[in-house]
Amino acid sequence: MVEKKTKEVRDLSQEKIKLHQNLMETRERVNILEHNNVVSGLSRLVAHELKQPLTVCANHMAVLKLRLNELLNEDEQSADSIEAQENALKRISTIVDRVRNYAKNEALPHGVFKLNDIVRGAVQDFQDDHAENPASIKLEFFTEADVVCSDIEIRLMFLNLIKNAVTASTQEGKGSDVVIRIENNNIERDPKVEVHVTNAGKILDDSFLQLLNSSMPSLPSSSGGLGLGVSLIKSIAENNNAAVVYKKIDTGGIKVIITFEVASIDEVQRNDKN
Repeated sequence: MVEKKTKEVRDLSQEKIKLHQNLMETRERVNILEHNNVVSGLSRLVAHELKQPLTVCANHMAVLKLRLNELLNEDEQSADSIEAQENALKRISTIVDRVRNYAKNEALPHGVFKLNDIVRGAVQDFQDDHAENPASIKLEFFTEADVVCSDIEIRLMFLNLIKNAVTASTQEGKGSDVVIRIENNNIERDPKVEVHVTNAGKILDDSFLQLLNSSMPSLPSSSGGLGLGVSLIKSIAENNNAAVVYKKIDTGGIKVIITFEVASIDEVQRNDKN
């Protein structure tokens, strides 16, 4: 009789603990959704306000280039400078358009793109943004792969991953070496391509790693660079039929593995026709 009562009390306690955990998870999801709604509204406002001055800058740049056309032919340095500013304006304008689409919850067009080129582009974006203090980023491409995705979204995702990797590495004083590796998963029945982004850093505990891999990660700003963009990275990956997994390195640091479906021959052929 005593054992039966003890078991009932234990089962009841476990049920209460489980209910409490579910309640806390639900509250966390609600908080994140409320936060996302606020961010969405602010993003829409900022993007709208930025669009007009960006257009003005682009128009003035076009006029300046037109009027200095002959002089620019003789001044390669000035020509390169104007071209760099034009490219930067185009990139900012593209990002603003994507932010506006995100805020409106509009689906972005997907196509077949070369994953290796997207990764190279993200690395170049990072180096361009940090030209005065470039990071050491090593590329190891063991395969070439076509994937179905929004190239701008995936490029933005990798740019965030690189920023996180460099930040986490440098904050621990272990240098800014980041390794980006592309390889096949070598599973015949389910062939996919993986991108590994690895960096040195502090030793992570299992609870923090579990939080990174949770369905709706919400990390404190003191998380050594890893909290920056984690939710954005996961959201972009899911929108592009990809999966993100975080694994700790025993000696310190982290490896992020992003797994993509490889585009089929039919998808590649249809994309080429378009």
